[in-house]
Amino acid sequence: MAQTQGSVGYDSKLYIYFNSAWLQITEPKDITGPEIGFEKAEFTHMQSPAGYREYKPTYKSPGVISFKVNYVHTDASHKALITVATANPPTLTYCRLRYPDLSGWEADAYIRLGMNTPMAGPNEMTVTMELTGEVKWQGAGSPSTSASASASASAS
Repeated sequence: MAQTQGSVGYDSKLYIYFNSAWLQITEPKDITGPEIGFEKAEFTHMQSPAGYREYKPTYKSPGVISFKVNYVHTDASHKALITVATANPPTLTYCRLRYPDLSGWEADAYIRLGMNTPMAGPNEMTVTMELTGEVKWQGAGSPSTSASASASASAS
């Protein structure tokens, strides 16, 4: 039997581009996403085969990234996430995930936050990155190595 070539997520790093610099997000847990999918247009007509609806894909959707962090009240990255999430109007933020082998992705996102303060457990902040535009995959084994969407953000 072949030995697995899979990897674990330990030591993956999330970043946001904030105040003209990459800022690593402290203590993230269980990162989910991106959830890339597509929208569809319905083409059902009176003679659709066997009475089934028919669809065709339209635009791709980058989906969301979601994760929790152990909330640290004094941490600069957590303060930056709160600043971005509470900005009015909402602020588009460039985000990056790097896996231990340095592959990963970058994308623009709007940030949403939720707080959890349990009786017996860590204070947590739930972060949702609502992606917009293309997800740029990077590094060995990635489907593409296209340039960053933001020249200033990728200059680090």
